[in-house]
Amino acid sequence: MASGSIRHCMPLLALLLSTGLLSSGLCRAEEPAAPVPVPAEPLPAEPLPVITVPELTAEEKTVTAEEARLFVDRVLAAVREEETSLPLDVNRFCLHLGAGLTEDDQTLELLSQFTTGVVGGMGRQFRSLVAADGSYELQSIFEIDGRRHVRMRLIQPEGALNYHDYVLIKTPDGVFAEDFDNLVAGERISRTLNRMAAAMIADQKLGVFRLIPGVRPAMATHIKTFAQITKLTKEDPAQALKLIETLPPELQTEKIILVQRLSAALRVDEEDYRDAVETFIRHYPEDPAMPLLQIDSLFLKQEYDEALKAVEQLDRLLGGDPYLNLFRGNITAQMGDKARGVQLARQAADALPQILPLHWSALEVMLTAEDYEAGFELLKEIDARFEVEWHDLSKVDAYAGFVKSPYYRNWEAFLKEQNITPVPPTE
Repeated sequence: MASGSIRHCMPLLALLLSTGLLSSGLCRAEEPAAPVPVPAEPLPAEPLPVITVPELTAEEKTVTAEEARLFVDRVLAAVREEETSLPLDVNRFCLHLGAGLTEDDQTLELLSQFTTGVVGGMGRQFRSLVAADGSYELQSIFEIDGRRHVRMRLIQPEGALNYHDYVLIKTPDGVFAEDFDNLVAGERISRTLNRMAAAMIADQKLGVFRLIPGVRPAMATHIKTFAQITKLTKEDPAQALKLIETLPPELQTEKIILVQRLSAALRVDEEDYRDAVETFIRHYPEDPAMPLLQIDSLFLKQEYDEALKAVEQLDRLLGGDPYLNLFRGNITAQMGDKARGVQLARQAADALPQILPLHWSALEVMLTAEDYEAGFELLKEIDARFEVEWHDLSKVDAYAGFVKSPYYRNWEAFLKEQNITPVPPTE
């Protein structure tokens, strides 16, 4: 279990980058390649046409609440069933992803490959996450400017939190999403991936890279290094951080690089993560992701009153989410009101009884607050609500205080009644 940090607002753009997106044939995550020389002069005298996204008709924009709920059912099926695809309108998503890129045959072919890798990668990664006791569930259905939206709450098994806001469109084949906002990245996923796709295509078409808006030449020349950073973020995060430091200074402050740094740093240590969060905030102070990132930043600096204000700001942004009582509970307990902190953590678990990572985090609040009775009760509920292979808690450091309490004897008796034999903890 985590300690010393909220640990629930880990940046998750890497979740979408870690599988599928870099295996589309445009770029391979092999060893870091030497930077490719960049042409000194732009090629054509006349600009080529660029990809644009056509306006929607009134009928395409009109999605009912019931149709939105059916869309949610399809999303949930896609993250649980291998043969089911995420309900994205691939053609329109491809246009959003490629907006502003040159509209020539080679670019369109490379963009099609990239989009196929993106959509397939998201589906595989979401299924993997849910299979590992993560969670991807509906948070709300709402309307903005006549457009129906579906917001999904994404929780990784270790408790990292993010939200995806799908923008719906009606097609002859049903309701699909044309794009979605990725809260932790502070923008539409197509916008983030547009820069990445542009850099990859530039890597394939170095002679015309200047025709692709929004791409720094250095991004195109270091795209294979970026692919290696993405790969190492999960496999060897400390090495990923070292590789980021080898990039040119102007690239180290690119949002997509900073998000990778956040994800890698969280897996290394608290100091690296705190530095990564502060760097992101310094370079993107007005970013929509700020409420989520500031919670962790303020908590790590022990500025608990301000951290609670950031939670309230995020709650208003989301239109309310009972999951955030977990944050409130953790912060409140650290401020000294342990009883209220445990109560708030308990409220979060009761409101969302189907989310296992939330229960582990609520249990951490209880153990940190030394409310071992509440911890014992929650352990029993975890056993009742989920299929869990129980470890011998006497050999897990995080449970040291609980093991010394009389409630550990109660826990041992409970396991015996249930005919459960704990197994040694894994390394």
